[in-house]
Amino acid sequence: MDDNNGCGCYFMLMAIGAVAWIAMNISQNSSGSSSNTTPATQTSVPYTPPSNYTPTYSEPVQQIEPVQQIEPVRYSRAKKPDDAYDEGYDDGYEQGMDDGKNGYSHGANYDDSSSYYDYYETKYQEGYECGYDEGYSEGKSRYEDEEESDEEE
Repeated sequence: MDDNNGCGCYFMLMAIGAVAWIAMNISQNSSGSSSNTTPATQTSVPYTPPSNYTPTYSEPVQQIEPVQQIEPVRYSRAKKPDDAYDEGYDDGYEQGMDDGKNGYSHGANYDDSSSYYDYYETKYQEGYECGYDEGYSEGKSRYEDEEESDEEE
């Protein structure tokens, strides 16, 4: 009877080994690895001409111009001066309208700061100023109309 107990252990070890081997093969095949891949040692090397290469004809020599460092554009919102002016006008008009409508003094919340630079910033400020003035006078007239209607009631 002692021999039968040992036989069962060997059988169990063989079964576990077979299950492990099958699981490894299945996981290797499902992971997409293929046995047809080239080993890493068989990579191609680009062709380099020998160091003693001398052309038999005159080859044109390309002149390589130095690369100029281009300063990155800090703000790319405005592509044309008109864009900066129009945006400044719109921003100024809104702010002026609010200031006038609320009864604030001219320039109370005047803000001509922008994300433009150089020439575009100047255009933005010009547009802001014109828009603010027009918006303020329109808002101011609405404010005065509201004041008069409140007094009549």
